[in-house]
Amino acid sequence: MHERTRLTAERGVSARSAMLKRLDEPAGRRFAGTQRHQAPRHVGGVRGGAGRAVQLSAFLTAAGRIPIYGTLLTLIAKAGLRPSEARGLKPDDIDWHTRTVRIQRSLDPDNAEKPTKTYETRDVDLSAELATTLRQYLGWLDRHALTEGWEEPHWLFPGPDNKPLDESLVRRSFRRALKRAGVRDFSTYDLRHTYSSLLLCLGAPLLYVSRQLGHKNATTTLKWYARWIPGTGERWVDRLDVGIAHGTTTWNQTPRSGTPGSLAEPEVPDLTDGGPSRTRTLDPLIKSCPEPRTQDRKRSKANKRKQFWITECLPGSAC
Repeated sequence: MHERTRLTAERGVSARSAMLKRLDEPAGRRFAGTQRHQAPRHVGGVRGGAGRAVQLSAFLTAAGRIPIYGTLLTLIAKAGLRPSEARGLKPDDIDWHTRTVRIQRSLDPDNAEKPTKTYETRDVDLSAELATTLRQYLGWLDRHALTEGWEEPHWLFPGPDNKPLDESLVRRSFRRALKRAGVRDFSTYDLRHTYSSLLLCLGAPLLYVSRQLGHKNATTTLKWYARWIPGTGERWVDRLDVGIAHGTTTWNQTPRSGTPGSLAEPEVPDLTDGGPSRTRTLDPLIKSCPEPRTQDRKRSKANKRKQFWITECLPGSAC
């Protein structure tokens, strides 16, 4: 009887330990079957930016054996496109003069055209190396079109019938490249996550990365990739000493309404005797505001003009 009780207790402890260990695993590993809610994963699976770059380079080398698949996956990895956006590209979407690619459509799994996820068009910057890769690929694509008897390719990444490349074929090629590179348990969408995390690790501004990704606003980018933004290792406040020593053309000020550039009262009222100033407590808009709260149109326009600005960046800043 005592022996049975002891075994039951040991099984209970083991089960609880296994459960706690499971909860300590990264979200991406626990929810590998639900891509919608899983945390972003990065090809290579290591935290350091250099390590991920090495793993990504090995993967792209393995994927490059077939030009059409290798170039498609390289574009997703180095431009941060959604896979559905990359499959929906056409040769004319590339602007060689500005070295950008215009994202104005995406494709369903059944290759039906649809708008982008945010219903907006954006221009994505291409690196010099990626632009060279695309130029070489287009040369191959023209020769491939002649071999297939097409007048011209309708899509940047066409399938066997000059229609968009099927999503299932892309996934199959992706898995084969993963196997050759020795990387496991990733999806094509994880190339996009790797792109954004590497950019942020290298110090790219959050707003720039957000525009490249096509997020509706920067808070979406911050929600998923905040941990990849460098937050330690440099004392930014020390740059103030350099900036103040060199001087700036003007101080940061708030303009009076209707007179941009002039001196103005502080944007936040000073405290009087430990409480708010009379301007705040006696403001009729605050004391007798209906629900939902409305503002006088003139005052609303004046508030919109209350913005901080600076006419010259501090030395060493990124603006």
